[in-house]
This record gives sequence, structure tokens and C-alpha cells, in this order.
Amino acid sequence: MSVWNRPPLVRNAFARLPIGSIRARGWLHEQLRLSADGLTGHLMEIWPDVGPESGWLGGSGENWERGPYYARGLAALAYALGHPPLIDCARSWIEWSLRSQRADGFFGPADNDDWWARMPMLDAMRLHADATGDVRIAPFLARYFRYQLAQLPGKPLRGWAVPRGGDNLDAALWLYNRTGEQFLLELADLLHRQTSDWIGEFARGHSASEAFEFAHGVNRAMGLKEPAVYFQRSADATHLAAVRRGWQTTLRDHGQIQGTFSCDELLHGRGPTQGTEFCAIVELLASLQTALVISGELWLADAMERIAYNALPAIWTADHRGHQYFQQANQIACTRGPHHFWFHHDTDLLFGPFSGYGCCAANGHLAWPQLTHHLWLATPSGGLAAMLFAPCEVTAVVGDGARVSIIEETDYPFADEVQLTIRAARPVAFPLALRLPGWAAACTVAVNGECRDCRVASADGTLITEARTWRDGDRVVVKLPMPPRVSSWHGSGVGVERGPLVYALRIEETWRRVGGSAAFAEYEVRAATPWNYGLLLDPHAAERSVRVVRRPGATQPWAQDGAPVALTVPGKRLPDWSAENDDCGPIPASGQCPDVPVEILTLIPFGCARLRIAVFPTVR
Repeated sequence: MSVWNRPPLVRNAFARLPIGSIRARGWLHEQLRLSADGLTGHLMEIWPDVGPESGWLGGSGENWERGPYYARGLAALAYALGHPPLIDCARSWIEWSLRSQRADGFFGPADNDDWWARMPMLDAMRLHADATGDVRIAPFLARYFRYQLAQLPGKPLRGWAVPRGGDNLDAALWLYNRTGEQFLLELADLLHRQTSDWIGEFARGHSASEAFEFAHGVNRAMGLKEPAVYFQRSADATHLAAVRRGWQTTLRDHGQIQGTFSCDELLHGRGPTQGTEFCAIVELLASLQTALVISGELWLADAMERIAYNALPAIWTADHRGHQYFQQANQIACTRGPHHFWFHHDTDLLFGPFSGYGCCAANGHLAWPQLTHHLWLATPSGGLAAMLFAPCEVTAVVGDGARVSIIEETDYPFADEVQLTIRAARPVAFPLALRLPGWAAACTVAVNGECRDCRVASADGTLITEARTWRDGDRVVVKLPMPPRVSSWHGSGVGVERGPLVYALRIEETWRRVGGSAAFAEYEVRAATPWNYGLLLDPHAAERSVRVVRRPGATQPWAQDGAPVALTVPGKRLPDWSAENDDCGPIPASGQCPDVPVEILTLIPFGCARLRIAVFPTVR
């Protein structure tokens, strides 16, 4: 059953369904399978930091964040797939942590007492408990949280734990909702006081603080959830408002077209050649998911889809055997070198199993399974809400206690139709809520062929509800028209979008192995075709110039030519727009009229393009 907040906590707008209730299908299942067969499933074999000698398995190896990161994502993936070998592997991390607990409640490697390193392991424990009902987890966590309550006054959060304390707070409230132990509320207040003042940072509404705790991109991504998490305790609406204010101002100053903000590793402006760290993508999605469950604010779902369907697939290789550390919106070469980032790890842009800094190798596989776990949520009225669209099947208890399944068939985000089929042993009354995205001007919803038009009343999106007695075989079809549109970005640059997808210039890619093994290689990638084009279009009437091209899709649609849709648009090459240190130079002023032939350019979804131009000048 879904778990709702206990008093005195503010009632959450939605509740998560039990782990395993939502099974990915179609292209989404393929992402999980590729991860299991690729880097995630083999990381313990090829990387000592999460291998058998990990300090989080009782060995003498790495004993800080990498083991807990890996265990958390591994548990999420294993239970999302229902994959017995991965479940057994994830359980080995859980079992060691359970055995490591001392009489006073402390757990984990004895030679590393960092509060932060234990926070992702608390998440792994919660995922395991929600999936299995393991009765050992609640008392284990209670002992640890009592230890924290006793120790934190004299040994407060420090280092990375200070900006990331919201994760610890979230875990304490998770346990309170299951046990009702009052000391957990006292601990929640203490953790909030010792965590960075994210409410103050976001609520002020002007440029981000330059202090490392606030300007570090992953800290900011994780900190985004903290005001929403503590709102459950404070009941102060300004805390929820701070989440939105902080998101808006961060995007205003550092926003990137793929839905993220720049952070290489610190916030670094809106230029499309600045980097975004992979861990920031993962943690942004996690924070937005948490805030959505608590607040129910629909803009969070739109933000999630933009990140998950653009930034996330583009930072993985299509076979899930490598990734980047930093991602650029305009990325014309993935080579060694500093690339004008704040921090330089030499391999930041290369695609490989351990590019950049190792946190992302350990953490990146959390995103797709956690997205799966949040496609559907429980509503307070005993119903279900389709909050994010992707092919899946959900099974849940609704209404008067009946169990139903809903099969969701769709090629979304590439296609504009979502079909839902109800499976139920008997007629059952429950409300079915459907989120209509903010980018959709008008939609249609048909129930068993009876169609009605639905206006999307707000840029945040709209939630419509069909409350009726549902019968086996009932069918709901949602149509979300996706005309191309043009958006404005850094300088005078523009982007081309359709539905939740951003589109980028298709560039022929030359991949060259520069390290790693044959199975898990490290690659540099260079362009084999020109990239320096401006678009010949009317920004206010994109449909006049942009043509939608449908084609057969691949099992992995996030490969370069895998998507079932592309766009074509006229453009002109700009010979003076040149590369600087393997980055594209500043975007030329729009409105130039170069004396060169008009060419028809192919744009593909951002997530399919490892090299790309996504922010263009316009030409005449």
C-alpha cells in the first residue's frame, strides 16, 4: 500500500506506489535492460571502487560515497526490472550494512564516519524495504537515527553533508511515516537547522550565492528538495514557494536548453558550451520527483520530462557502456582538454565508463529506474495519476480495495498519443487523473471512443480527472498535439522544440577508442560533417519552415538514428563561425545573410545526438 504522511506532517499531494508496481515497457524497458547488461551490471567486475574490496562490503578499498551511490542505483534498477541476479547483488550491499551496525546505532565502514557517505545508503535501505517489506530496516534506521540525535549537537553535519542534509531529513521522515516515533520529528528539526539555508538561498530570488555550498551544481540539485521536504514539518507555504523561486532564478541565470543548468562543477552561466555534470542531472530528477510527491505542483513534472527526455539519454552512450562527466548543449567534439570549464579532469567530455570524476560512474544508473518508479502516483481519493508519460504497466490497489492494472502504450515523447487500457477482475470505481503538459495548447481525451477537447489552462500544465466505474478493457486515448516551436536562448540563439523534446543538428560522428577495454572502452568523438549553421526560419511561425519526418524507430530510440521522428529545416552555413579549443565559438549575431546556398538540415532529438548544435543563430 502507498504510505501517506502521518500527523502532524502536512499531507502529501500524492504518494508513491510500492516499488515494483510500475513495470517499464517498450523503449523505457530497453534503457533498464541496457543498464543491467552494460555498465551497471558489470561495474563491480571492472572497477575496484565498487568491487569486492569496497569498504562498504567490509574490504579495505574505497569507503566513502561510491559504494552507497552504487548500491542505491543498483537497488532501484534491480527492483524496477525484477531482475533476480541484480536483486541478489543489491542485497549483498544491504546485508553488509545491516551487519555493520554497532550497539550505539552507527553503521558503515568504521574508518570513515562522514555523515554524507551514509545518506545515499539510507536511500538504498528505503528502496530495499519498500520493495521487499524487510522488517529489519525500520529498527536498523531507528537505531541509527537515535545515534544521530545524540551525536549531532556535538558533532554536527560537516563538509558535503551540510548542503546535502535534505536527503538525511527525507529519510528520517520516511521512517516517521512508518513508525510514528516522535524523536524522529525532533531529529528532522535538528537536521534542518544544520543543513545549508536553501530556503533563504532560493527565496531571495536574485543571483545564486557564490559560496561553494550553494554554487556547486550537485549541491544545488540536491538542495532543491530540502525546502519541500521540510515544508511537511513546517507547514509554511513560503518553503514550497522557495523551491519554485530557486528553480526559476537558477534557470534564468544558468539555464540550458536541455532542461538543466550549467555546473562544471560550479554554476557557469547560460552559454551553450558550458558543462552540466551527470550527477547534477541524476540529482535534479530525484529532487523534482520528491517535490512533486509532496506539493503536487505540475511544473515539476514538465521539468522532469524535459531533463529525462533530453539531457539524460544524451549523456549515455547508446549501449549504456559509457557516459560523459560533463555535457554541453552545443557539443562539436568530445576530446581531452579543459574546454573552459570551472574544473578540469582531462576526460570530462570523453565517453567512457569512468569519465571525469568517479562519482558519476557510481551514481548515473539511478535516473532511469527512479523515473520509472514515478510515472504513476497514488491520489488521496483512492485513485491513480499518470504524472509522466512513457510505455509501462502499473498495478495498484484503488477505490474500495480492488486491484487493477493499466497498460500504457505509447511512443511518447516521440509521438503524441498515449493509450491506456484498464485491466480489472470486476468493475471498480476510482478516479483516474491525467497530467496534460504545459507546452500543450490543446489536447483531446477519449474514453471508450467518447472524445472531449481539453484546454491546458496554465503554462504549468493541467490535471484532469476521469472519475467513473471502470471495467476490464476500458480504453483511454490521450492526444497531445506537438507542433514545432522555437525558443529563445543565450544571446540571440534559438532552439527548435516539439513536445517535450529539444532537437539538435545531426552531425556525423567519428568515434576513436583512446582507453578502456574492448567491452568498456573510452572514446573521443569528432565531427565528420559541418556543424556551423544558422537556421532560416520565422521564430514566430516555426511550422512554416520546420517539417516533421516520421521514420521507422529502433529498439533503442536514443541512438543517433534510432528515433522514429526527425525534423528538417532550411539553413545556411556560417563559415566565420569556427571552433575554439574544440568548442564551437560564440554564437554569431542572428540576422546575417551569408552568400551561400540554402541547405535542408536534419535535426534529431537532443538525446540521440552525442555531437550536436542545439542553440543556433538565425539567418536570412
